[in-house]
Amino acid sequence: MLLIGVLAISSSAPVSAQLYELSPLSQLQIEGTSSINAFTCFAEELRIKEGGTIGLRGADVQKNYVTIIVPIRSLDCQNRKMNRDLLKALKSDTYPEISFYVINIEVATDSQDSRQARELWVTGNLELAGKSREISFLVSGYLDEKSRLRGEGHVDLLMTAFDVKPPTALFGLIKARDEITIRFNLVAEKVPG
Repeated sequence: MLLIGVLAISSSAPVSAQLYELSPLSQLQIEGTSSINAFTCFAEELRIKEGGTIGLRGADVQKNYVTIIVPIRSLDCQNRKMNRDLLKALKSDTYPEISFYVINIEVATDSQDSRQARELWVTGNLELAGKSREISFLVSGYLDEKSRLRGEGHVDLLMTAFDVKPPTALFGLIKARDEITIRFNLVAEKVPG
């Protein structure tokens, strides 16, 4: 079963380990700008690579390193031409997925209240268009009213750091800027049992 607790909200009291699975409610989008406008591309599919698990036991995150996968063809910029240009820029025929392999999770801010948001410092390898780079970013994690784990955050990147040439259109008159923001709202639900 595919499991995730990367958004784990830990308690300081000793408790038995709890495992979570990624919910279809999870969202990820890529935001950027061009020489004429801003754009947002939404991931219509997110999944966890088979075999990845993360759970909680007290204040400790127990991990068997997990990989989050975004199929590139699931990215929708709500513009057919832009979708085509994005697929080409990300070399989707050769590298059909964007993956993020979690290396480490540290609790940056803690609380006794399991419903209060905590900052988690997440480090991992982001693989995009055949290039892998280690990145770190903060995730605000909390339990929602239905006891689902939620993790929200963003990471700013340069496309050229992954040897991705920012797309252009109209013979170079319209140019995407190098800077992009990956914004996410991940939701994980308790695994029954």
